[in-house]
Amino acid sequence: TAFYPGGGGQPADRGTLAGRAVVAVEERDDDVVHVLDGEPVTGPDGVTVHGELDAARRLDYMTQHTGQHLLSQCLLEAGGPATVSVHFGEETTTIELAAESVVKKGLPVPAATTRTRPLSRWRIALRRS
Repeated sequence: TAFYPGGGGQPADRGTLAGRAVVAVEERDDDVVHVLDGEPVTGPDGVTVHGELDAARRLDYMTQHTGQHLLSQCLLEAGGPATVSVHFGEETTTIELAAESVVKKGLPVPAATTRTRPLSRWRIALRRS
């Protein structure tokens, strides 16, 4: 299947399969299970069906995932805390950091959200070492 079942904080793909909306994709043992809206589909095993991914959603999460890796590495390079976990959502994304390293170093912990400050207004200076 081309549908990603989710994992590592990244949600499962959505789209259509056999013309029906894919509402969930899950790994169950060694199988990838596609949950469709409506009544269960019946028919012979091994039938080939056409699927279509929600490409905009996939690209959004791929971009967030790459950005998280960049941000986490920048934090580490600056002597900051390591990333413990990440959860990407429809409305919010959370990145959990190893707080004990911040507390031990006595670093300030400012808080900000992109809802109050557009991303275009953030000034992040990166330099090569």
